[in-house]
Amino acid sequence: MNLFYLDLVAKKSARYHCNKHVVKLILEATQILYGVWHVIEGSNEKWKIRAPENPMKLTHTNHPLSIWARTNTKTYDIVSEYCLCLLDEYTLRYGKVHSCTKHMDFLAKEKPKNLPVSNTCPVMPLCMPDQYKVVPTKSWQDVVDSYRAYYIGEKLHFCAYKDVDWPDWLPPKPVVPKEDPKTKKSVVKKTKTKVSTSAAAKKVTKKNNQDDDYKPPKSSKKTTVSTVSTTTKNSLVSNIKTRSRSKLVNLDD
Repeated sequence: MNLFYLDLVAKKSARYHCNKHVVKLILEATQILYGVWHVIEGSNEKWKIRAPENPMKLTHTNHPLSIWARTNTKTYDIVSEYCLCLLDEYTLRYGKVHSCTKHMDFLAKEKPKNLPVSNTCPVMPLCMPDQYKVVPTKSWQDVVDSYRAYYIGEKLHFCAYKDVDWPDWLPPKPVVPKEDPKTKKSVVKKTKTKVSTSAAAKKVTKKNNQDDDYKPPKSSKKTTVSTVSTTTKNSLVSNIKTRSRSKLVNLDD
């Protein structure tokens, strides 16, 4: 369970989520908000009458983000805004409505009555390996920098962005070499070949045995590998973590 805060502006943060996280993090944020209701309201289940049918069950009660989300109304609202922006992003990319929308229609409009009211928002806990954390974590910019470093260090390999721009703070988008249509055509033809007699099958077996010793000539063309080197990743992570702190935004103020 996690919440990837990738920008101080919620809409930009949602835009920077890769396709996989746009889908997945909506569910996790919704689970966190339902968890606030379950814990704060306790045995009082009257709220479920107003909630959509089949509200999500309590999960990850003692997760750092679950504990943080139920600190007060401000932390609850931040998770709610985060999820609503992701829902918009999901619809933009996939042209349909996420199944959690009906739940967020309720969760975003109402809050548990016993949830402490406050305009103060403690900095969100960082749920990632220590190597990516900006320590000490004093501001929300530290949170953003930490999650960007984490994204580059461990999430980059599956990042994809449907119908939106590649984030400018990520390494350049890898170029995947196009498949040669001639090669693809020959492979298709080969798979369609059928052996109708046992004699033909023996010939194929004999030919395959001969081919075992065959070594194809080395190609003069270089294939572009669609990965970013470890050195590049480490350099980008280091740059993010050591940026100047002179213009940091602190939501505690």
